Amino acid sequence: MKNIKKDKNLKQIIIVALLAMGLLIGLILVRQQQDLRKQATGSGEVNLTLNPSTGSYTPSQSFQAKIKLHKTATRGINISGAEAVLTIPQQLTVSSASCLSPFNGTPFVTQSATSVTLLCAISAGTSPVSLSTDIEFASISYMVKSGIQLGTATVSFTSTRVTEAGIPGQAPDVSTSGQSASYTISTTTSTGTPTPTKTPTPSVPAAGSGTPTRTPTPSLLPSGSPTPTRTPTPSPSIVPTRTPTPVATLTPTPPSGNEHYNYDVGQKTPLTINIGSGDGGGDNPSIRFRARLANISDYPDLYLKLRVINEESLLSGATYSCESAGNAGKDFYIPMSADENGIYWPVSAIDPEPPSGFVIAHVTDDGWVSLDGITSGNHYTFYLKGPKTRSTKETQYIVLQDGQASSQDFDWSGDEGALEAGDLPDPNTGGKQDCTVNVVDLSLIEANHAKTDEGSLDIADVNYDGIISGQDIAIVVNTLATKPDDE
Repeated sequence: MKNIKKDKNLKQIIIVALLAMGLLIGLILVRQQQDLRKQATGSGEVNLTLNPSTGSYTPSQSFQAKIKLHKTATRGINISGAEAVLTIPQQLTVSSASCLSPFNGTPFVTQSATSVTLLCAISAGTSPVSLSTDIEFASISYMVKSGIQLGTATVSFTSTRVTEAGIPGQAPDVSTSGQSASYTISTTTSTGTPTPTKTPTPSVPAAGSGTPTRTPTPSLLPSGSPTPTRTPTPSPSIVPTRTPTPVATLTPTPPSGNEHYNYDVGQKTPLTINIGSGDGGGDNPSIRFRARLANISDYPDLYLKLRVINEESLLSGATYSCESAGNAGKDFYIPMSADENGIYWPVSAIDPEPPSGFVIAHVTDDGWVSLDGITSGNHYTFYLKGPKTRSTKETQYIVLQDGQASSQDFDWSGDEGALEAGDLPDPNTGGKQDCTVNVVDLSLIEANHAKTDEGSLDIADVNYDGIISGQDIAIVVNTLATKPDDE
């Protein structure tokens, strides 16, 4: 890493903090949908529940539920944030959702007709929260739809995470899978087990003032058993006519998206590379491109990962995943260096050692990248990813030609193609990236806050300014709000 700035003066820190605060306040108005994949639960030491988890509500009625954290482990646990993705049943509408103090330091909330996502974390530099008692970290307001079928409405957890703090350089997940809540939609209201209100005891009158009138103690109205509603027998679904498999000459249907990457960081084992033949012209298609990393302060030499996907192969059943291009294409690691304007170009070699175990592309002196093993004449889509950025779909449905065709010289350095920071290497999983931007990444920045050592910077210094600070958090929060992954 070159030209790393090790010192931060007080004025710069204050300006950065004010900018970050303004950004976070603005995020309350953001309602961009972030598609987060289902994640495995953590160590199972902190349970997530909805409070209340039961109750009876009528159409058009509004009610509120809070997400509660309950420690099931006997050991002490301090946390810095929590995440919940909830599936919303068709009988309910989410009126609002928010993170509760002190987990509203870096809030990110999105909602749709069928789900709500809450990523709630404490502010950078503040003390972690001890789970000595149950804590509510988020609140959701519902409204029962009118004219809907009566019955049970179940709200379930699709994804959970509770991030433990205080472990140097790490942010372990200690969550369970969460417990669903079941609400009864009926014509009779009963909100579960309410907290009884204590009736004040009347004062004793003075002697001779007569016998006081006894104030009856109010009783709770019984909820009653709702009259069961007969569920109409659904009409049989019409079996759709099977669509013929399209031929290769048709424009392929865009994939649902599996462009994510998964690779180790920090490994320094040299790699023996078979660079193929010639200068990249030959029988292999070659491309040249320019790229840009958004919101960075310095421009170190680095390897970008280029994923090349054959769209025709997808029509034949080929697949790819976060970890690998599978049988649908190929991944290339490309040495990159920035010019005086901060635009990155492919170069033949750079000082940082390449990641081990991956294909390093051959690059000519004038920046052409040989796509060894890629067949010309097919439609291809390109995805680009940096060491600490989300993956970005740069160009799609390009018919590649052999050699260095002028149509294969791309400029991806504009705002739309810029690589946004956020998908960080997680030391809890051996330095791998989980193919999405979420509270895990914010927690990793928090866990390494104010550090300047090389190992910490490799994990969480997303703007390459030599220190992990609130500015790194603000950049990742901005990615969450404006640049969902290409799912």
